[in-house]
Amino acid sequence: MYPGDPAADWPRSREGVKLAGKATTQPPEVSVSHSKMLTTRRRKQHAKKQLAGAAKRAKKLKKSQVKTP
Repeated sequence: MYPGDPAADWPRSREGVKLAGKATTQPPEVSVSHSKMLTTRRRKQHAKKQLAGAAKRAKKLKKSQVKTP
């Protein structure tokens, strides 16, 4: 092997960082149908919106409790 030889630089990740020892790259992810992906995205958006609303309500309740003697 010589400097610049592709075989010498083989164990590298996509970012060009040399991998340690016998590290392997991750296998490709399982493909998901487009409709399933959209359903999951909508579900996550809904959950995020619900959490944000609950946080706002808790903050408002806390403020109202501080105001009352």
